[in-house]
Amino acid sequence: MENSLFYFLAGIAIFGSKSLFKPVGGWLRYMVFTGSGAAAMAVLRLILGSPLTPILNLSMGLMVLMGTVAGTVLYGADRSGIIMKPGLQYFSTTILGLILSASFYGLMHLSAALSGNAVPSLGQGTLIPLFFVLMGFLIVFGYTFPERWFKQREAQRAEEEKRRSQLE
Repeated sequence: MENSLFYFLAGIAIFGSKSLFKPVGGWLRYMVFTGSGAAAMAVLRLILGSPLTPILNLSMGLMVLMGTVAGTVLYGADRSGIIMKPGLQYFSTTILGLILSASFYGLMHLSAALSGNAVPSLGQGTLIPLFFVLMGFLIVFGYTFPERWFKQREAQRAEEEKRRSQLE
């Protein structure tokens, strides 16, 4: 279960690719978010294997699709500015984490239904929804933590430069 902490790196990968391609706009920016999410989840699937192996096997395709959904949700959050909006900034990680968790859980059920595999019931697999909540929150926190940190640093630098210019 400690391997699930690596999903924090998926959020950092999305943030890093967004920062690298900052001047890019429109559909290309959307592709940066979704592509980096898909690539990060594919790499994590290759390195860690299926995170719920004893209970449920998550395929590579499903993990890539989850990364694409994570990129889409974080793109929407970035575009709307929910992460730094006054009042919402304190709840944005929670809101986005719940949205991502529900999306992942729904994708897992959709994948199981399409492939004809049975998903363990809540009594047998209580770990499954909890894992998706953990995965969603770690990915979102991996994105929002550096986003807020860098924005606050930029605001502090701008404030310091403003003070210096007023003193001169």
